Amino acid sequence: MKQYKPGLVNILRWGINNTELLEEKIAFLQPLKIFNRAKLLAESNLPVPLATIPNLFIVAGGRAGAAAINNDIYLDVLNFTRSRSRSGRSQITETDVIEFFAHETHHVGFSEMIKRKRNQLWQS
Repeated sequence: MKQYKPGLVNILRWGINNTELLEEKIAFLQPLKIFNRAKLLAESNLPVPLATIPNLFIVAGGRAGAAAINNDIYLDVLNFTRSRSRSGRSQITETDVIEFFAHETHHVGFSEMIKRKRNQLWQS
């Protein structure tokens, strides 16, 4: 049997004991039109428009609180809510989620911009 890191087990246990809070957060996040707003915020802080729009996901139960893998970015509502709850800030706001995705999208866009510029320099 595969050994899981204690952090994941603790997060899952916390989730089992706080299902009402998680249901509230997931219900809150579902209707938000956050992805487009995050993209617009990210692009407003880049000198050029995004060439590739990353896929944004809200999940429950990932290993990390968030991750960027290739062109996919996810926010783990379970881990995020647990962290907030432990620090006494259990409210996840629309602004929190938009700014999180905008921040990560900005990294994707900035990395693409650097790659394009580097390729242009190599071709010169």
